[in-house]
Amino acid sequence: MEPDTKSQGAKASGSGKGVKLEQALSVTSSDSQATQARIDAEVRQRTAAIERELADAREQLAAQQATLSLLTSVIENSPAVIDVKDLDGRYLMVNRQYEKIMGVRREALLGKTDHDLFASVDAARFREVDRRVLASGQPIETEEVVSQGNRLKTYLALKCPLLDQQGKPYAICGISTDISARKLAERQVQVQLGSMDLLHRITRAIAERQDLRSIFGTVLSTLEEQLPADFAAVCLYDASLQTLTLSRLGLRSHERVAAARIVEGMMVPVDSRCVARSLRGEMVYEVGLSDATGSFLQQLRMSGIESLVTAPLIAESTIFGLLIAGRAQRGSFAGNECDFLRHLSEHIALATHQSQLYTVLQQAYDELGKSQKAMLQQERLRALGQMASGVAHDINNAISPVTLYTGSLLERGGFDDAARAALLIIQQSIGDVAKTVARMREFSRPREAQSPLARINLNDLVLQVIDITRVRWRDQPQASGHVITVYADLAADLPVILGADSEIRDALVNLVFNAIDAMPQGGALTIRTACVIDTPGGRKHRARETVMLEVTDTGAGMTEEARSRCLEPFFSTKGERGTGLGLPMVYGMVQRHNAELDIDSAPGQGTKVTVRFSTLGIKTKSTPAPAHSRRPGPMRILVVDDDPLIIDAMEAALIADGHSVVTASGGQQAIDLFSAALSGTEPIQAVITDLGMPHVDGRQVAAAIKAADMSVRVIMLTGWGQQLQEDNDVPKHVDRVLNKPPTLVDLRNALAGVTVAV
Repeated sequence: MEPDTKSQGAKASGSGKGVKLEQALSVTSSDSQATQARIDAEVRQRTAAIERELADAREQLAAQQATLSLLTSVIENSPAVIDVKDLDGRYLMVNRQYEKIMGVRREALLGKTDHDLFASVDAARFREVDRRVLASGQPIETEEVVSQGNRLKTYLALKCPLLDQQGKPYAICGISTDISARKLAERQVQVQLGSMDLLHRITRAIAERQDLRSIFGTVLSTLEEQLPADFAAVCLYDASLQTLTLSRLGLRSHERVAAARIVEGMMVPVDSRCVARSLRGEMVYEVGLSDATGSFLQQLRMSGIESLVTAPLIAESTIFGLLIAGRAQRGSFAGNECDFLRHLSEHIALATHQSQLYTVLQQAYDELGKSQKAMLQQERLRALGQMASGVAHDINNAISPVTLYTGSLLERGGFDDAARAALLIIQQSIGDVAKTVARMREFSRPREAQSPLARINLNDLVLQVIDITRVRWRDQPQASGHVITVYADLAADLPVILGADSEIRDALVNLVFNAIDAMPQGGALTIRTACVIDTPGGRKHRARETVMLEVTDTGAGMTEEARSRCLEPFFSTKGERGTGLGLPMVYGMVQRHNAELDIDSAPGQGTKVTVRFSTLGIKTKSTPAPAHSRRPGPMRILVVDDDPLIIDAMEAALIADGHSVVTASGGQQAIDLFSAALSGTEPIQAVITDLGMPHVDGRQVAAAIKAADMSVRVIMLTGWGQQLQEDNDVPKHVDRVLNKPPTLVDLRNALAGVTVAV
């Protein structure tokens, strides 16, 4: 049988619906559980978030409380004065420092205004600053001076607006710092800067001056005007005499103390306590002079000075003076002013010491400059002397042949009168040249430090000096159209004196030059000698014989001051033209010769200088005996010279006198010729040699000749002959010295002299 498909289908259909419902219920239950789980999860998340927010809020609150506590601590413990006022100026908050300054508790301050707490003037000033802060909306910094008790306090106040959330001001906060100490320090610094500036200006003014009076005047005038001071003075102290002198007064001080007879140059008694203490090195401040002792302080008090500061002037640990400053008001010098005066006294002392050193150094520098000028002058004279000596030597060499040839020609004769007259003129001119060269050499020859003493006839020296200075007293004035006439008034049979002829000659030249300089428009110069016999001390004393040398001019003369100083080294009335050494050199010569010097001069009346020498009691005549020619017998003579003209002239003159002549143009050739002649049949008997020759000079020739044969006579012919003799420098192998230019008489006498010696 077939199953029932419909019932089966219905069953099946019912069964399917049940399954779906179950499935639906199952799904619904699952969804509820998921939803619940999700809700629970969200609750937990929200709860955790809330807990975190609460934790953050608690942390923020704790931080805010910590910050508030810190801010409160800072405000309360700040040394600054901090306050908050509302828009009407009532105090909403003040810190502990405010309480401390006001001296009341804050409860008594809150709700009050500035007019309730401060003087009306201060309150109005504070309130004006508040209005400016509110109007500008910006912080404002001001300095506020507040009267607290018996003192004024200065505050640096910073005020700013406090804004609400809408940016509108609802209060004003003030932070004030006490800067009274800083302001006091600033004032002190300003005072110190002012003092330093004043000190700097005074020091700079001092540095521009060197003399003490100018330094003191500058300091005192500045003190009177800038310190200021009613009285200012500098006193100088002499420790050896223990005297205090008022050296300088300020300009205003003169008038103030004149009635009290306080004047510059007066002696200040050291009878007051402050003066005595200052002279021991202390700076003393007399607050009032009513109780002060001492006549000087009483004089100051009579002039209206009531307070006084005395500061010592110390240099190199030595007190040399006092700086004194005074005022009419009692106790009017502040501490910084006393310190300023102390520092100023140190600067004055240093400047004074430097001024004294400068004066000494300036004097030394001036003396050094004069010495340098004198040394330069002496060096120029030395160089001139060397040049003149060399020129003289060359001139003597050049005119030697002329002298010999002229003499030979005149002796030979055979000329008409005109030719002979011409030769005589040539001979005379050559003689004049030789004399001029001799004077030039004598004038320029260097002197020994201690010249040897010899018997001197002053007349001879006078004539020499007149010749030496001829260019100065005749030629140079004539070039300017002026005439100086020189007179020689020389006593006959003048006694001989003992002295150094070079020193006396130089002194006389200086006197002549001084006389010429005193007559720029011309005049008369007289040199006079005389033998004077006087009786010093009266008739009971033995008569004394002296030789007087007198130089008189008709020049401008000297004032009494110039005459009294004319013997001082480097003193001159000639300006740059003079060295100031002429008359001091004359005076030195006079002292070394134990002579006497007298100078008589007056402006417009000329000058007369008189020197008196002691005599030896021996009288001589000035004019020497004329020289006579002595002709020696014929000899074989070797003539040595590097100048061929001199060799030719010497050879001609000697041959004319009958001699046999051998010539050599150099020292070595002469030695060779002499050695050859020794072994021959005609030996050489005499040698005439020059001194200065190249390679082998005259000294070496003479030594070689004498070494070979001591019997041979050696004559040295040189332009240095007179100097060799005067300096005792004649070579030991030379028998006689003959000066250039030699005349025939000189040559013959020299040969005759050595022949007689043989």
